[in-house]
Amino acid sequence: MAEEYEKYAVMRNLFRRRSSIEFTGSGYNQVMEADKVSSLLEEMGSHVNPNDVKKQLDQVDTAHSGKLTFEQYQKVCDQFVKDTSTTSAVHEFKGFTDFDTAS
Repeated sequence: MAEEYEKYAVMRNLFRRRSSIEFTGSGYNQVMEADKVSSLLEEMGSHVNPNDVKKQLDQVDTAHSGKLTFEQYQKVCDQFVKDTSTTSAVHEFKGFTDFDTAS
């Protein structure tokens, strides 16, 4: 459970740092360029094949806008990020989420 929370927190933080606020027709949304996903996956410690990432992007970005919402980005990342306990990005944020619960 804690690992899932850490993964989500890291994914959210990286998305916020790389996204922008844009008008999407129905309102303003925080979006990220789809071509940045591969580099973010690398930062999370997943060494992925760009063709595999493109296949996932095509599945979630059905409008082929080249922009992802956080939910779309999360779906893509969930396919590639398996064990976040060894990624450098998790270690970077470990101090914010590592609480000692042992008594």
